[in-house]
Amino acid sequence: MSAPVQLSSIPTIAELYKDGQLRPASPKPTDASLPSPSSLCNSRVSLIRASITTLATTSIVNAANNSLLGGGGVDGAIHSAAGSSLYEECKTLNGCETGSAKITTAHALPSKYIIHAVGPIYYRARSESPDRPAELLGSCYRTSLDLAAEKGGSVAFSCLSTGIYGYPKAEAAQVALTEVRRWLEEEEEAQRGDGGRLERVIFCLFDANDIEAYQEWVPKIFPPTDDDLPPKEQATEATATTDQAPAASTDTTTTESSAEKLKPDAEDIDKDWEPVEKPSETASEKTTDISEEGEQVEAPDLGGSDGEKIEKPETKDVLDEAAATGKVLPQSSLEKDW
Repeated sequence: MSAPVQLSSIPTIAELYKDGQLRPASPKPTDASLPSPSSLCNSRVSLIRASITTLATTSIVNAANNSLLGGGGVDGAIHSAAGSSLYEECKTLNGCETGSAKITTAHALPSKYIIHAVGPIYYRARSESPDRPAELLGSCYRTSLDLAAEKGGSVAFSCLSTGIYGYPKAEAAQVALTEVRRWLEEEEEAQRGDGGRLERVIFCLFDANDIEAYQEWVPKIFPPTDDDLPPKEQATEATATTDQAPAASTDTTTTESSAEKLKPDAEDIDKDWEPVEKPSETASEKTTDISEEGEQVEAPDLGGSDGEKIEKPETKDVLDEAAATGKVLPQSSLEKDW
């Protein structure tokens, strides 16, 4: 089993901006409804690419189903790593409603608690009303944050409802980030600047498409402050705000499109990431997907249940070892074929 990933090794959004692993939104958003830069929020929110079962945070949030008795994907990975005693404790909770969450101890996991959040099945919720999926998903994040705050310390979220429940990843990222930002600001106001009850909120990502969605929405919901930017970008930002009619910039770091920024340079291919050997793939295997544990599973139909069981292969895929290392969001990872 891999060594637990400690909170001290998980970078904040502010640190990721300074290291160049996150870039400001380009072009700069003009939507007045988007929040302003906040050093407080950026220092309390983190991103990491890892298996959530390896994080030594106070709490982790599981993408559970209504039964809370385990299933496929991240839910199955958490139950498997925590041990059978988690199943026994979950049996005493009598399930959970969609849009809500319940908490248990973490058993064999390196975290202390597991918050089991039941997100919506996207197309089923959308059949009720267009806004219903976001209402239920937002409720999951708020309820989970309230439960985590009772325990204090740190909480790490898996991506809720984006797997077999079919919630579009970019839309889910927007809801998750917006709810966390709103909750942090409300908590800070209630605490009157005393630092709040949660030291850190972590978004734990695994799938490359989840990473792309968060790299799109983090700069919009948690834009960088001037202090978060590397010195070169600070100077560029200052020039852009003082010039009435700035000339076209020749600095490719500030003029390239958002899509181009996600493409790695050759020198970045091995930066902050351990290369892994891609498993061989036959024609019959091209319809499979990769689970949280790095297992190959049948690609499910949208609108199914997150609680559907999957059978484990005899041996784990090499991706399990790569995901468990806790490497942080290198841009080059977006070019990998996961």
